[in-house]
Amino acid sequence: QAKKAIDIKTTKMIFNKLKLFCLLIFLKFNL
Repeated sequence: QAKKAIDIKTTKMIFNKLKLFCLLIFLKFNL
């Protein structure tokens, strides 16, 4: 049960980093 919570947390963290990365690329190509 505890491991599942950690997995969800990690997945959210990775997802947020990917979103930020995509946003940076998007801004870079629109300048």
